Amino acid sequence: GISDNSEKGTSSKKGTKEDSSKVDLKYINSKQYKAKFKTITDNQDIDESIYRRVKAMLIHRNGTRLEDMYLLDKSKGKIVGSQTSSSSDYEIEYNKSFLNAVSKSQPYSLISIHNHPTNILPSGSDFASAGFRRYEMGVIACHNGDIYTYSVGNKPFMGELFDVTVEKYKRVGYTKGIEANIKALEQF
Repeated sequence: GISDNSEKGTSSKKGTKEDSSKVDLKYINSKQYKAKFKTITDNQDIDESIYRRVKAMLIHRNGTRLEDMYLLDKSKGKIVGSQTSSSSDYEIEYNKSFLNAVSKSQPYSLISIHNHPTNILPSGSDFASAGFRRYEMGVIACHNGDIYTYSVGNKPFMGELFDVTVEKYKRVGYTKGIEANIKALEQF
């Protein structure tokens, strides 16, 4: 579920290879990687800011199971909240900076940016948190170089239900890449 104090990953974030959290620093400094950020929004300055924050978090969390998160106010073009000192694996501990940013910002003006050390797509808690806190969109930077963006619709759902649905599709044979996630998204 969603609480005011954290956004916790689910069991689907755990159990991956130990070395999956290693970041190819040469790649994240490449033009090819930077090009992934050119069309995330319709604003080049915002895209550049997202890129800079992603690089910083991947360098900071390289080789760890820890996550950093930033909240960027798209209308102001600046970071209004950050958490770079969470100490629990696969969890963002919401600090005062985050809670203030959410409470003081207009609904659907914030972009959340965080890393996934296990290289998974947005989890149920990512979708639920974005809906609950009314983010405009989310950006996930995986340690393997993948980037995912997501936004929420107008039908709330429990994050756990999404994760259980992904696991159900994996059990029935959707195991290649992101197939199970895509099937779950189609269902939702």
